[in-house]
Amino acid sequence: MVRALAVSGGLVLCSALGGCDSKPSQQAEESGAKAYEAVGAFEDAPPSAGSETAELADPLPAASCGAEKVQGVLGKRETLDLHLAVRKAVNHEVIRWVHPGNVVTEDFAPERLNVMVNENGLVVSARCG
Repeated sequence: MVRALAVSGGLVLCSALGGCDSKPSQQAEESGAKAYEAVGAFEDAPPSAGSETAELADPLPAASCGAEKVQGVLGKRETLDLHLAVRKAVNHEVIRWVHPGNVVTEDFAPERLNVMVNENGLVVSARCG
């Protein structure tokens, strides 16, 4: 019953729109041909006078947080003494200690050292960002 209504509704719609001729109209064919020609002309066009190659943005700066200096702390328990030793090794205080469940920003700061600590209080990684 629903299918019969859908089919008859489609027929009514076709009738209202002026028919459901399966062949495209002459006007539609001409419009398609013009659009195709316009795209082809654009693709084949030589670069405009004065156009320059776009310059790429500078790459991200090299990591400078000192992570390579503290790889020896991996596997060690986080303590106040370890915090002080890491700060002394990297010679700056831009250090973020990240624990399970901490919410951290996703911005990349090459000068910031991220020290990742697992649920057992052990340092599992140290990286810039």
